[in-house]
Amino acid sequence: MCRRWHRVVHSPQLLREIRLYFNSRVPARLRSLCEWLQRRASGHVQLLDIGVWLLEEQSPAQAAEAAARLDAAVAACGGGGLAQLSLTGLSQFSLGSWATCLPNLRSLTLDSQRLEVSGTLQNLSRLEKLSL
Repeated sequence: MCRRWHRVVHSPQLLREIRLYFNSRVPARLRSLCEWLQRRASGHVQLLDIGVWLLEEQSPAQAAEAAARLDAAVAACGGGGLAQLSLTGLSQFSLGSWATCLPNLRSLTLDSQRLEVSGTLQNLSRLEKLSL
């Protein structure tokens, strides 16, 4: 990729709203997305909307790994004032430690086959909308 495109693709203005929806047979795509969010989106994202439907059956270990990677990516996006978060299509997700990193969150939508609350939600004091 040329330098100009690299700068454009990673400019903070384009990272304010991230909406990604995909079907995937390869869990590595979700892993790659989460790593990219941690490296590039931290501190810039105000709206994060991710829909992930993995088309192949996952083992419990794979589902746990995917959830942990997404947890870390969401926490990384919280540094800049993430106000809206929507995660759909996941086989499992943990609503936990990343919640402490999102004090500006106003809207939270989680659509998961298995949702685990594993921490305090006390820091989500600005939350106006919650959909589970």
